[in-house]
Amino acid sequence: MRAVLTREEGRNDATRSWLPTGWSISEVPATTTRYEEIATVNATAAGDGPYRWVVVTSARAARYVGAAPGARVAAVGPATARALTDRDTACAVVGDAGALALAAAIDDGPVLVLAARGGRRELVEALGARGLTAVVVECYETVPVTLGARERALLEAADVVVVGAPSAWAVVADAVAPGAWVVVPGETTRAAVAADHARVLAAWGPRATATLAALAPRRDRGGGAQ
Repeated sequence: MRAVLTREEGRNDATRSWLPTGWSISEVPATTTRYEEIATVNATAAGDGPYRWVVVTSARAARYVGAAPGARVAAVGPATARALTDRDTACAVVGDAGALALAAAIDDGPVLVLAARGGRRELVEALGARGLTAVVVECYETVPVTLGARERALLEAADVVVVGAPSAWAVVADAVAPGAWVVVPGETTRAAVAADHARVLAAWGPRATATLAALAPRRDRGGGAQ
């Protein structure tokens, strides 16, 4: 089985660890991250502080946690919590079902939300409904990569393409063969892929290994499996 991983360079190791043994794996980064300067984020956030809580919405945002000194820290997901631990920052709360799941644990404001540009705002709305002020500072953005001939050829030949977000699918969609399986982490990305691709499988993490191992190779390369 030929698999292509589409997360940006340096972020595919965890995925590799749970793909089945024996697969041929290539990387085709579909996006890259543009980060704001830490000083810029700190200056933007300072006007509404001091904060009682800071919500770190992804591992990429962990580098900006110093924008809310003394605030209790809420992390969206274990990967974000690990990134904060690596920066010697303790988390008061770690959510495992998206930012909105943290709303019930946040009991005081103002709250600083460190987020991606154009990210979802359900948490801010939920906190506002409870009378808590939440300030969003966009500290990075995901930007698409232009695929070259080599990258497109790898995608076209793949039996399985692993896509972690709708933004990545938008880049690779037209190069993925109709017979390939697209593996995604959850419903948001599944829906984006399913809009124009039939073979989508929501299966992520170590528990997915056996499910993926049962997939058959594509059979649309000249009439036979490769």
